[in-house]
Amino acid sequence: MTFKQVIDDSLHDLEQTFEYRKRCQTGQNDNLSKFSNELSLEICHYFGIFSSWELILDNCRLSYGGEGGERSMFKKAQFILAVFLILAGIFLGSAEVFAEEIPPEPTEGSQSPYQDWGSSNTSGDVAIQSTQYLKAWESSISRISGNYIRVSGFSEAYSKVDTIGVELFLQYWNGQQWIDIAKVGDYKRNNTTYVSGTELFTVSSGYYYRARGVHYIYKDGLRERMNSYTSYIYVR
Repeated sequence: MTFKQVIDDSLHDLEQTFEYRKRCQTGQNDNLSKFSNELSLEICHYFGIFSSWELILDNCRLSYGGEGGERSMFKKAQFILAVFLILAGIFLGSAEVFAEEIPPEPTEGSQSPYQDWGSSNTSGDVAIQSTQYLKAWESSISRISGNYIRVSGFSEAYSKVDTIGVELFLQYWNGQQWIDIAKVGDYKRNNTTYVSGTELFTVSSGYYYRARGVHYIYKDGLRERMNSYTSYIYVR
């Protein structure tokens, strides 16, 4: 049940309660009636729903006469106060329930400057490295929508090589280290200069994710290999 529904139900209960005014006689307890109605107005202002209560309050100018009238007015004030405390408790409790608890950030790697996209070019781990065949390489991770993640990567050579490839992995932070949770794929081609790969995954909310890549080339019996790690993103 939503907070709005709780309020609406409470308003309905109050309307039912106030219906018994039709069975009450007019009396002289004006001060006590004024106190009770002012308390009702305070509740309205607190919850910001004055317009919803105004029609009810117009029908709540109750005054009681005869024996027991004062006691009835105190019961009304106690009822309204009880409703106020219950609704206040539900409101504050709901705020605590819906407050998201984000886990501590990883102590390894770099957080992406973008909310839904991370790349090895934004990880801060890129350094000038001497390679004979590999010209460029990169891995990336992006949140498409909701819990859908896309992991991509590519390898590029200066010239045609016997084999060029890229292995991609999806990782998550378990609170202590990065763990491979899926091998995205091993994408390779022969007698060319470029290869790329991509795959979609469904992941769980509440974790940090990143991708890593292994970029490699085979040329004349020699193997050249480089690693890449994307900056990480948080999936809510």
